[in-house]
Amino acid sequence: MIPLPTVHSRSAAAGFTLDPGLAGAVRALAGERDVPTAAVLAVALDVLLLHLGADVRPELRANPPFGQLLADVRDRGADGPAGQDVAARGGPALTVVPDLACREPAGEIEYPEGLLPPTAEAGLADRFVRVLRRLVADPALPVAAVDVLHPAERYRLLEELVGTEVESPPLTLPELVRRQVRATPEAPAVQDGRQELTYRQLDAESDRLAERLTAYGLGPESLVGLALPRSAELVVALLGILKSGAGYLPIDPRYPSRRLEFLLSDAAPALLLTDTATARALPDHGIPRHRVDARAPESGAPPRRSGGGAARPPLRPDNLAYLMYTSGSTGTPKGVAITHAGVVNGVSRLAAAVDLGPGARVLASTSVNFDVSVFEVFAALSTGAVVDVVRDVLALGERGGWTGGVMHTVPSVFAEMLDRFTGRLDAGVLMFAGEALTGELARQVHRAFPGTSVVNAYGQTESFYATAYTVPRGGAGRGAVPIGRPLGNMRAYVLGPGLAPVPPGVAGELYVGGAIGRGYHARPGLTAERFVADPFDRPGRRMYRTGDLARWNAEGQLEHLGRADTQMKVRGIRVEPAEIESVLAGHPGIAHAAVAVHPRPGSVGGHIVAYIVPATPSRTGADGQEAALAPRKLRRFVADRLPDHMIPSTFVALDRLPLGPNGKLDRGRLPVPGGGR
Repeated sequence: MIPLPTVHSRSAAAGFTLDPGLAGAVRALAGERDVPTAAVLAVALDVLLLHLGADVRPELRANPPFGQLLADVRDRGADGPAGQDVAARGGPALTVVPDLACREPAGEIEYPEGLLPPTAEAGLADRFVRVLRRLVADPALPVAAVDVLHPAERYRLLEELVGTEVESPPLTLPELVRRQVRATPEAPAVQDGRQELTYRQLDAESDRLAERLTAYGLGPESLVGLALPRSAELVVALLGILKSGAGYLPIDPRYPSRRLEFLLSDAAPALLLTDTATARALPDHGIPRHRVDARAPESGAPPRRSGGGAARPPLRPDNLAYLMYTSGSTGTPKGVAITHAGVVNGVSRLAAAVDLGPGARVLASTSVNFDVSVFEVFAALSTGAVVDVVRDVLALGERGGWTGGVMHTVPSVFAEMLDRFTGRLDAGVLMFAGEALTGELARQVHRAFPGTSVVNAYGQTESFYATAYTVPRGGAGRGAVPIGRPLGNMRAYVLGPGLAPVPPGVAGELYVGGAIGRGYHARPGLTAERFVADPFDRPGRRMYRTGDLARWNAEGQLEHLGRADTQMKVRGIRVEPAEIESVLAGHPGIAHAAVAVHPRPGSVGGHIVAYIVPATPSRTGADGQEAALAPRKLRRFVADRLPDHMIPSTFVALDRLPLGPNGKLDRGRLPVPGGGR
């Protein structure tokens, strides 16, 4: 459901006049379809409200022809809309008061003040007349196909704001880094608190690793699983894999064994790159391993080549750079394939947005399982900056602070650490992404760190980074900070019914086009569902359906309004409730399960709450079931199957899950826990 603005008790009105030709056409259509003349106006207004994000009658969302809606009015007879009270069903009423007796009838649309965005209010009457004219001229037109935009709005949305094409070098990631190696060979490239590598050393070490990897027969479109601890060696490994021509599959050895087994089975990498200690934590599998700390070749390893090293296969920008798994709505994780071209464009555009250059330091605190890590490493290495590898952002407290160029973090995580960082952090840019950045937090950051710029970035695993917004000092509003405009070579659309652009200020679903990912590994059906043809770009181009709600504000900046589906975020990490619910439903003592995210008392972030319906109703003496469903045991059950960030912190037992009239789970009626089980 698309949220409407808060509605106030006062009313507003928009007057309109129908020219003689249109008035006659309305009367003729009403007579032809055997409906009241006012009903034609009423249904046309409903169609307009559909495109303005109002909560209209459900049958309109099925995209019927306008003529079918008139037939429904005729069939309902006295129960159909008569033209005087036309409601956005389920919401406040809007009223059309037409005077159809005269040659040029005039009327007005009366509606509660605040029901519509100001941009929609301003041109409501003119928009209504144009929609009415279009529908009356072609009653067979599906309602979603009606264009409600003014020509100036269409130009602004699809030409000025949609995105900008900029020159982008047709390079792969190794070529992008190699260009910097030639420019600053002796400058520091990577450090981890124990060692430091210059650009020349990083290039040489990653070349040696790439040579060993190509001996396994790797090349473009091959896949290498990467499981290494956080150190400078991890950056060498990333670059070495890419230089071999292969893409990398990040693997976190801390994940439960079942999760790791699924990733290895689904992605089927040709090789695992790891070390001796990490290899012990990985599940048994038949995939060859290359240990970076092995003193001798492992059993089954290919022989070392002599005479100049392994021949490097050609690598192109459209080849695979990495395969990264995200939470899946069906309960199964899905792997997102991203190309070199997409990463090169993203890091190049973002590096320019934060003015990253030689000598700066970029904090690398994010797990390689998340694409923020791609920015942290390659935005630095492509501009002459230093990659400062740390265990995680909490390590900065142990260090006593941090000084550098760019720190990338999640709003809720940083908010919890703000007091600890005050006076101990000197960063040129704080970049936020992963969840909504509030204006209040932006103001707190500006007050605590006067010399720091705040950038709010937005993207999905499927698109890498798509937009960015630099928060003006003293200019943050009271709500969420905008996510900005598309980066160069990216495109953004806010679309409504029928993939039609909605007017500025109106909420719709956000689609991202341009340099987006390929799709989902071995999931052609899901790829076709989420990566759809872009009707506003050149033939053959695609756009990604994000599932996020957004709108363009008056300044031409995108505002993120939340999710259009059930997907949630916890500490900036995308979580599909279906995946957690699927695991809980597999517990023998649980009949049904649901998951929600609720604010954590005393904290900015949220936490996962699991609602369970026991398989056997609780009764006196059912001690065994009570023990089996104890929170401690349920957490252990989930922890054996899902990563830490997907483990519920609270469990609530219910007799039944709340259902809506359609028989589906009504998540809005799940009780806010007053305490866990």
